[in-house]
Amino acid sequence: MARPKPLPDPTKYTPCQRCNQAYQTVAWWQGQPICNYCYLAGKRTSGRCVQCRHVGICPGRTPTGEILCRKCSGIRLNVDCVKCGDEAELYRGGHCWRCELAAQVDQLFTHAETGTINVQLEPLASALKSMARPNSGVTWLINQQVRSILRQIAQSPTIDQSLLDSLPRSRHTTHIRALLAEHGVTDAKVDYRDRFDTWSLDKIAEVNDPASQRVLR
Repeated sequence: MARPKPLPDPTKYTPCQRCNQAYQTVAWWQGQPICNYCYLAGKRTSGRCVQCRHVGICPGRTPTGEILCRKCSGIRLNVDCVKCGDEAELYRGGHCWRCELAAQVDQLFTHAETGTINVQLEPLASALKSMARPNSGVTWLINQQVRSILRQIAQSPTIDQSLLDSLPRSRHTTHIRALLAEHGVTDAKVDYRDRFDTWSLDKIAEVNDPASQRVLR
């Protein structure tokens, strides 16, 4: 869950030129103070510059609020991915979020001995790389349980029922199985009724009062 946005503090900060809220100034764009929230929004604003018609990241604004590219606005901002060359918000090492996501998917899905991705995993790998919000994919792959499950699947010569049954029982496994089923691995289909029955029996067993157990059943 994202941290709640703090209240503006006009006693400490000059109001931001974009949002007119008194947050800490992190940049001066077009001669005006810009807060961190508007700075991040500007780095993520893509479209066609109203002046030169350049298509890409447009952090600048005209007096009437139309978007301007870096050149036309005079804003110095590094949003050029060193790998794909696209203008996009950068994640690390000069790589945009999409290139970072693709690199992580390839790393996790590649079999250590063959150096290739199992053909059963290729549809899922392609879907992850092309997801609408690559930053969400990178964030998901940071989770160590998710990475462990994906590695276990990727290092198996084939994705079958035996492998799937050996995976740890968790919400991460259920989610990954659902993704696999959606992208062509029919054996991965999740029986949610069976999962619920198992979960409910475990929960009922935790209740000590027999009368309460009967009510729950």
